[in-house]
Amino acid sequence: MLIVRRWNATKQLALCMALLLAVSIASVLAPSVAHAAATYYVATTGSDSNNGTSLGTPFKTIQKAASVAVAGDTVNIRAGTYRETVSPANNGTSASPIVFQNYSGESVTISGLDAVTSAWTQYSGNIYYTNTTMSLGDQDAVFVDGAPMTYARWPNKTGASPMTNDGAMIGSGSLTSITDSGMPNQGSGYYNGGIVWFIAGAKWTAHGATITGSGSGTVNFTIPGDMGSEHNPGDISRGDRNYYYLAGKLGLLDVAKEWFYDSGTGRLYLYVPGGGSPSSHTVEVKKRVQAIDLTNKSYIQFKGINIKGAEMKITGSNNVIDGMTASYVFSHNARGMAHTHPVTDDGIHITGSNNTIKNGDFGFSDGNVFLIDAGSNNLITNNYIHDGDANGSYDALIRLEDNFNDRNWTDITFNTMYKTGRSAIHFIRPAHFKYNEVYNTNIVSDDGAGIYLGSDLIGPGGKLSEIAYNIVHDVYWQSGSRVGVTPGIYMDGGTYNAVAHHNVVYNIGQDGAFRMNGPSNNTYLYNNTTYNTPATLVANCCSPTYSQDNNFHNQAVSNFVDAANHNFRLVSGSSAINTGVVHSPWTDGYAGSAPDKGAYELGGTDWTAGVNGSAGGGGSGGPTGYTFCAKEHDTCSLTGTNNIAYGGNGIFAYGDKTGSFGCDNGLFGDPAPGVEKSCYYKSSSSSGSASYEAEASGNTLAGGANANACTACSGGMKVGGVGNNSGTLQFNGINSASAGTKTLTIYYTNGDATARTGLMSVNGGTGVSVSFPPTGSFTTVGTVTVSVALNAGSGNTIKFYTVNAGVWCPDFDKINV
Repeated sequence: MLIVRRWNATKQLALCMALLLAVSIASVLAPSVAHAAATYYVATTGSDSNNGTSLGTPFKTIQKAASVAVAGDTVNIRAGTYRETVSPANNGTSASPIVFQNYSGESVTISGLDAVTSAWTQYSGNIYYTNTTMSLGDQDAVFVDGAPMTYARWPNKTGASPMTNDGAMIGSGSLTSITDSGMPNQGSGYYNGGIVWFIAGAKWTAHGATITGSGSGTVNFTIPGDMGSEHNPGDISRGDRNYYYLAGKLGLLDVAKEWFYDSGTGRLYLYVPGGGSPSSHTVEVKKRVQAIDLTNKSYIQFKGINIKGAEMKITGSNNVIDGMTASYVFSHNARGMAHTHPVTDDGIHITGSNNTIKNGDFGFSDGNVFLIDAGSNNLITNNYIHDGDANGSYDALIRLEDNFNDRNWTDITFNTMYKTGRSAIHFIRPAHFKYNEVYNTNIVSDDGAGIYLGSDLIGPGGKLSEIAYNIVHDVYWQSGSRVGVTPGIYMDGGTYNAVAHHNVVYNIGQDGAFRMNGPSNNTYLYNNTTYNTPATLVANCCSPTYSQDNNFHNQAVSNFVDAANHNFRLVSGSSAINTGVVHSPWTDGYAGSAPDKGAYELGGTDWTAGVNGSAGGGGSGGPTGYTFCAKEHDTCSLTGTNNIAYGGNGIFAYGDKTGSFGCDNGLFGDPAPGVEKSCYYKSSSSSGSASYEAEASGNTLAGGANANACTACSGGMKVGGVGNNSGTLQFNGINSASAGTKTLTIYYTNGDATARTGLMSVNGGTGVSVSFPPTGSFTTVGTVTVSVALNAGSGNTIKFYTVNAGVWCPDFDKINV
């Protein structure tokens, strides 16, 4: 009996071990189970102790939802102001992003401001104070009844626009001092620690500095970096209007809308509009720098969510911001601002790649509205962008940095951009700036442009920046008797690899319609129309190297449809028609015997700029026989199955899609990197190459085959687990315009040291062996090409599998037929 017991114990142990091993193997080979997408709700009346899964049990904060939401989840946010920073804990995926959206069209705002609830005490007259904490230093800001107040200053600000400096005239000065007999005399050293803002000399940019010494009618300061003699406050040879103001002292608080914060006592002093106690108003102070923080987060979407009084940071990739209104995105008192030290860490700050900002309204910044200083292939499209760079620095509505790294283009299209202290866009890295309307620029600075390409735009890797199909008008000039440098488009010294073509420039008061400064190379001005601009088409300095042709400069109104109302399309009989010279590819698609001069081709495809504009010439149309469906990152709303062409500038990828879909690189990969793309369709099949994603929902995955993430793969996904005599992947719905032998390109990954071999069956036929050489890793995509016999129509199938245990196919990205 003892022996039998021992035998039974041993048998039981072996059986347990076998079961454990079987479970372990099954857990490895079993297909992953997809997360069931959850929907969460947030309301200002909710509680973070709720489960957040219904309208009746919402979370109170968006951050609570952001801490639990995972790929595929949706967060619906009820109306209200949420005073918090939202920083999602998890990433989405290409197929399953995390979506934050306003519930049923309700108004949702994430605010960087907190209400002041402490009691107010009268200080003097209409000036009151309260004890509160303001810890953001030079970025502190105060709002009353939703409107921003002014940091205490002299002279007092009288203009409604934040860009109206309302400064006093500088009497004399130097690189370290300003003297003015009209400066209020508060005693020796009174202004020390305050701020002096000034714009002087060449007025390339305004400056702001801490006052280090002061006496009767004089303040002393030190500017960080190299201010240069060009900005000497005592230099009036470059202009007769050098301005300054003083700020940041309690004694300067004397009119409505001004405030001052004493960090030593923790007191906020305020003179509210209309006077009286602030207790009858809603007073808010800035508490948080960020409203939304997408640091290292990808595949996150914010739809219909607004922000106020705070910034947004995006260091991750493949995020989408859709339908946002962002106001007062950056505040700064100008301390430390200089020619070589603009205030740059501000506004909507993007350092990731493949992010999209669309259909929004972004404005009111003391510095940049957008700053993109790393990453590639970001898109800013169909937005109103306005009221930026109020301090008048080298910031802009959109500033592109990172010039010495080999980045791909930033695409900036179909935006309406207006009201800025200097330029609307300032870029020193490759970009496509197309179909934008730009106006009311250089409200503070006297050296800038509607579109400014800064020094050292070197275009690493030979990438060409393209400025095309834009309308630029009403560029200001502030300097009195001096001729300002304020053209419509400005390629400053050090610009390489840039072309400006098919732009309309009008109402430019000084300098030239364009300016080209040296040194430069590979810079071009083709087919632009100017009207009511200086007599000089191209002002220049310092021996630039450029080519210009086909520009239609300040011509008679009889050439245009309606010049008085700024319609500069050509009429029949215009002297511009057929008088241009071919400069391919910029003049491709002309309608007559030769290209027309100027920005519009008579009989060519029309184009309009700004929000809700439409693309036109220059090869931007679809393939012959295809109909336009949607611009990139918009939705194609179709029914049935259609053949889709995705691309631009004559480069397209093709494939069949059923129903509605997003027009983006998730369709068939990126056929034309750096090119503005669109989707086109036709109901019959195309003779072009068609792409089919392995993870597409219409395919058949069985026996352990499963879709998983792959950042290098088309659509961000691939299918693995094919083989081992069980896992199979069948591509369904393969289309062929005619029966016969076709070329099949298989995109795959194989991280093994040797080739993997699988079987391929077409339309249920006998499997044929296909060898897949190593690609170096399972995140590196390779291709093999084989011939297949297909039937006419869209009913073809291609299946991959193996018949031996332990033999695996590669992981599959997609196929092209």
